[in-house]
Amino acid sequence: MPVSKSLRFEVLRRDQFTCRYCGSKAPDVQLHVDHVVPAALGGPDTPENLVTACMDCNAGKANRGLDEDTVSDIAEDVEKWQKAKDLAVQKRQNTIKNVAAVGEYFLSVWPQHLDYTLPFNYPKIVYNYIAQGISQDEIEHLVSVAVNSNAPAGRKFQYFCGCCRNVIREIEDSARTIEGGANDEGFCPD
Repeated sequence: MPVSKSLRFEVLRRDQFTCRYCGSKAPDVQLHVDHVVPAALGGPDTPENLVTACMDCNAGKANRGLDEDTVSDIAEDVEKWQKAKDLAVQKRQNTIKNVAAVGEYFLSVWPQHLDYTLPFNYPKIVYNYIAQGISQDEIEHLVSVAVNSNAPAGRKFQYFCGCCRNVIREIEDSARTIEGGANDEGFCPD
């Protein structure tokens, strides 16, 4: 039974569309998915036993197994890929949970009396501001600044976003100054 299309694609993507034997890359070569331990010798159709191979390397290897070192290297790479993929999935799930929590928090500090509907992606926008270094205390302060500004009710969230972008610029300017070896003038000592 041939390797499924979805598994084939996952192996190609895991290997970054690069032949694991010679390093050739698509589109310069035609890529195949090869069994490290050949199916004819009992090798399974599992990601741990599949690698990306260019047509020439795959044809040259034929139904021969690889030496143990090569198989071990490929197995280690597959394990690293799986761990990285698992971490990426976990990070994405955590981000989704955190974005939802930030959305709830923001609704608790954003005045509900304004005749204005927040954009559908406001939780992600606010989450990104927090991820760039704006504290929740500062978020609350900037909400107050925006709400008390002369901006029309329908533009107060945009005003808030502009304030956040200004704070992020200040944080980045300060980081550049620190990175450049400037003294810590203006900082409060511990």
